[in-house]
Amino acid sequence: MTRTVYKEKCVDSDIIITNARNRYYDRQLSSVVGDSRATYKVINKLLDKQYGANVVPNGKDDKTVADNLKDFFVDKVDRIYKEISASQETCEEPTITTTKSDSTSSSPKPEFNKFSPISTTDLKEIIKELPNKSSALDAIPIFIFKHCEEELIGIVQFIVNQSLTTGKFPNRLKSAMIRPSLKKPGLDTDDLTNYRPISNLSYLSKLIEKIVNNQLTTYINENNLFADFQSSYRKFHSCETAVT
Repeated sequence: MTRTVYKEKCVDSDIIITNARNRYYDRQLSSVVGDSRATYKVINKLLDKQYGANVVPNGKDDKTVADNLKDFFVDKVDRIYKEISASQETCEEPTITTTKSDSTSSSPKPEFNKFSPISTTDLKEIIKELPNKSSALDAIPIFIFKHCEEELIGIVQFIVNQSLTTGKFPNRLKSAMIRPSLKKPGLDTDDLTNYRPISNLSYLSKLIEKIVNNQLTTYINENNLFADFQSSYRKFHSCETAVT
């Protein structure tokens, strides 16, 4: 009798858990309607496609593994820089010819030579859009920062506007926590070429980056400086427009 009741309760609990799980992902997908990137993140989580997020190569100890990955990624970046420098040395300078009509008809574009300080209202809107992802470099988690926004907004605005007006990005905010991520499931976990570095920046760094990006994008859009067929890094453009 007890075993029968136990089995019935197990079935009931499975139904409750399944329904709760379905409602959770239904809310998650509904909240990101129109955002393909966020939708893919929810789907990948649903399908358990966390590509090697917690996988690392084997080694004698954690420090040895971390040092090997650090040396590999640093060498890879150095090699890319050397290849770019070598290709620039061999490339010939392009020649641009303009006709008289072109030079007279085209009006000069306004220069973008400085960033504008951000208002408290605009800063709050951008903070609201930041995902609740924190870094080990953050003094406090971002969800606590958002909860204490009114008390902290003044000092944050001062730091951001100082960076914008002086044209300097604080060295401390250039640091990031790097973790290795396996490029796709099934690859050899001991082959370092199968990993890519994922940078986890502090939210203050992301905040300044977002503000700079908004101002640059506004300038480029207002002056029609995007290439006609560019789809990357443009609002309302994606793989679909690139393929088209």
